[in-house]
Amino acid sequence: MMVDTIKDSNPKDAIGVLKVGLSNIPLGPLLELAVAMTEGSMKYGRHNYRAIGVRSSVYFDALIRHMFAWWEGEDIDTDSGLSHLVKAMACLAVLRDAQINGKCYDDRPPKSPETVALIKKMDNAVKKLAEKYPDPKQPYTEERMSRTHTGEVVDSGEMNKKQPGPDDMSIRMQHQKSEPTSCDVEALRIANQWKDVS
Repeated sequence: MMVDTIKDSNPKDAIGVLKVGLSNIPLGPLLELAVAMTEGSMKYGRHNYRAIGVRSSVYFDALIRHMFAWWEGEDIDTDSGLSHLVKAMACLAVLRDAQINGKCYDDRPPKSPETVALIKKMDNAVKKLAEKYPDPKQPYTEERMSRTHTGEVVDSGEMNKKQPGPDDMSIRMQHQKSEPTSCDVEALRIANQWKDVS
């Protein structure tokens, strides 16, 4: 039996809301991660990383390989049949678990505050580029190129027009009959960030 309201005086609620909210984790990726971890347990033995330990560089390299493969257009890892993103999640899960349990051999390079400072310096360099090029050309993306492959005409003028700003995004979303998609919302968020930078 379901109830529509819960009394404000329920002491369990007051305590529960202050604890880790596992209900915030989306189930879909978690289920995929479970399959990836099952593959690892069959190949190497379940929880081997807690018993034997792991080397940081090995999992960092595997993580980057999966992410670059995904970034370059390969969605599925051919060895496992799983998404490269899920394999990357598994790398991070094992690495973090080993780190928490003191089973992670830290073979990262010596700490470099100079490199961290350089990251911030390069961020500032990008901001200066945004000021120099306030109307940057649109990027050549997989989505855009696929339009040409399906026969949709993408002329040079459209390819070279400036990227839509946050105002353009807002207007388009307002005129949509349906609710804005997650891609629309994300595009608007990125556009607003770009506006703040420039």
